[in-house]
Amino acid sequence: MAPKTSRRIRRGLAVLLPLLAGVLVLAVLVAQRPEPQRSPATEDVRNVSVIEAPASAWRPRATGFGEARPARTWRAVGEVSGRIVERNEQVETGAILTAGTTLFRIDRRDYELAVAEAEAALAVRRAQLEELDTRRDNVEQSLAIERRRLEVAARELERQQRLLDQESVSQADVDRQQREYLQQRQAVQDLENTLAQIPAERRRIEAERQSAGARLEQARRDLPRTTIDAPFDLRVSEAETETGQYVRTGETLLRADGVGATEVEAEVPLSRFRAILTSDLHRDRRDPAGLDRLLNRMGLSAEVRLRTTGGDEAMARWQARVDRISDAIDPRTRTVGVVVVVERPYADARPPEKPPLVKGMYVEVGLCAPPREPAVVLPRTALHGERVYVVDADDRLAIREPTLRFRGSDFVVIAGGIEPGERVVLSDPVPAIAGMKLAPEDAPDARARLIDSARGVRDCP
Repeated sequence: MAPKTSRRIRRGLAVLLPLLAGVLVLAVLVAQRPEPQRSPATEDVRNVSVIEAPASAWRPRATGFGEARPARTWRAVGEVSGRIVERNEQVETGAILTAGTTLFRIDRRDYELAVAEAEAALAVRRAQLEELDTRRDNVEQSLAIERRRLEVAARELERQQRLLDQESVSQADVDRQQREYLQQRQAVQDLENTLAQIPAERRRIEAERQSAGARLEQARRDLPRTTIDAPFDLRVSEAETETGQYVRTGETLLRADGVGATEVEAEVPLSRFRAILTSDLHRDRRDPAGLDRLLNRMGLSAEVRLRTTGGDEAMARWQARVDRISDAIDPRTRTVGVVVVVERPYADARPPEKPPLVKGMYVEVGLCAPPREPAVVLPRTALHGERVYVVDADDRLAIREPTLRFRGSDFVVIAGGIEPGERVVLSDPVPAIAGMKLAPEDAPDARARLIDSARGVRDCP
């Protein structure tokens, strides 16, 4: 029994002793552990980019889009009929021709003959009038002679009557003298009738002469119409008439567009268009005649821009003038059409870097109103929904909801809620918690760009 008990004790000690040693080591390590260091509480600080809100002059502006179209179009119509005997070799679709260039010639021989025939008819009527004048003079002279002979015959008849009363002549002599008197009176009457018919005949010949003169004038007017010239600088859009083709009066020979000016009807959102108006302009809204004066009083300037797909920078720019406003508002898009005109759209063209403003080109139109009084302006990036983040005097975040006066594409004008000189946050701290600590960093370049944008240095002519 004793040996067995001894073995159990040794086994228990073999397990217990290492366990006790481990506990002892752990207790020593815990007792020697240094006290934990207590760090003071810290606050997170966000780095943000800020600018001092400037009070700057600003220009309201609006942007619209539309297709370019020629301000003038022309259709060459045959004013006379005939066969085309000449076609300018430059008359091809897309060709640009200067004013005065001969485009077509129609056979003019028929019209030259018409001129000669009308001139001959007019010469005949003139000769007839001269002949009539001569005949009238002859009749007047003959009538004067015959009237004197009638007076002689009348006196002789009276003398014969007295002699008959004195029984110095016979009744036969008196009757014979009576017949001579009546014959002479008939001769005078015939000449008077002939002379009375001359004015009517003159009026007939004068009418025929005027008719011949009208035919001559028409023939002379038709003669130059056989030549068709370009009335102004133009670009051919359609030309199908060929040499040898017979054309009739009123038939279209060519279609062309003027290159002197191009217009664009830009569709501008109604809200944007109203934003560039001043309040005093609304007084003319009930006066239709006042609409014409409205454009002049608005003082709008315009620029047409061609942008490449996905590009921010305009590929080409053209100065334009606002010409008129469309007569109605598009009920579907709620836009108003503003027509601007670009003079000399082909000037300074350098394809492909700067193409000309041609028909069908889809372009952007920027409208700028005159400068307004200085106001607080902010970049659009400073607007977070309807809120603006401001850094207060303790460099902590303050959240404002200012009143907006104008909302542009890259800047906004503040009507109230932000004072000039306040530090406005440009970046977007997430999450934005009022009172959070900020580390503001000035962005002077952003402030300079903002002022230039508000003044329209780049976008307004």
